[in-house]
Amino acid sequence: MKPVIIIAIAFVLLIPTTVFAQPTDRCANLNPGALLMNCDLHGMDLSKKDLSGANLSGADLTNTDLTGVNLRYANLSGANLSGAILTNTDLSFANLSGAILTNTDLSYANLSGANLSGANLSGANIYSTNFAGVDIDDIIGLEDAVYNENSMENNKNDYTKNSDESQTNSLAKVKCGIGTMLKDGQCIVDTNYKTPEPTSEGGGCLIATATYGSELAPEVQKLRELRDNHLLNTESGTAFMGTFNDIYYSFSPIIADYERENPVFREMVKMAITPMISSLSILNYVDMNSEAEVLGYGISLILLNLGMYLGVPAIVIIGIRKKF
Repeated sequence: MKPVIIIAIAFVLLIPTTVFAQPTDRCANLNPGALLMNCDLHGMDLSKKDLSGANLSGADLTNTDLTGVNLRYANLSGANLSGAILTNTDLSFANLSGAILTNTDLSYANLSGANLSGANLSGANIYSTNFAGVDIDDIIGLEDAVYNENSMENNKNDYTKNSDESQTNSLAKVKCGIGTMLKDGQCIVDTNYKTPEPTSEGGGCLIATATYGSELAPEVQKLRELRDNHLLNTESGTAFMGTFNDIYYSFSPIIADYERENPVFREMVKMAITPMISSLSILNYVDMNSEAEVLGYGISLILLNLGMYLGVPAIVIIGIRKKF
């Protein structure tokens, strides 16, 4: 998760810009970890961008070109992606619950480990889409998905939904992605396939997720609840998170990837951040409905963590030096 020293420095230095200055349009911040909830991004060309870990819940992405975009661990719950182009897009471990994916081009997209509960894929092109580790039982309209080798990206003028006849003739050409297999004309999850661990390719996950092994770990859930239920409900909290994410996502993928490669380093990080996460979880039990309360509790916790991580070691070092 986020090293406490960086939190302290960032929070204190950014108070003037987050409280007294008008924040820039958050919907224009198209970077990793961006806060793009309910943003109108329809029809835009976002191809090849890195939006890993971004919050796009409820966003309008209809007819948007998302070719090759990195959306690993992104939150797209309730987003409207109807008609969007998602060819070769990395959506691994993304939250797409309740998302509208009708008539989207998902050919060669990576959906391994994604949450597609309640997502509507009616008319979507799922040619060679990777569904490894996905529970397809809760997906809406999967039986109406199509298998078109010619993606909209490469054949925009001629791309149309297959008729029953053309779809039947194309079944012999269907190529299912890694972790899926063809059955009755559908690419379904291969239950014998073991989902691989996330790798460093295409960016990294959050440090806490890498440390505790899953985005569903209780420690990670506590941090997510703090962000979504408290910080993002105030102007200063939202502005702070937006600026902090710009800093945090500049180094966190490197640390997270190294954690997965080095178990000893992962345990060291866990020992370092567990006290901080425990202290931050206190905020889930207090009311923070105003700017003053957010700043008050935030500064108090920063001082508490500075005491734990800097004050206590300093006292110990001074005590040892006095003895010698």
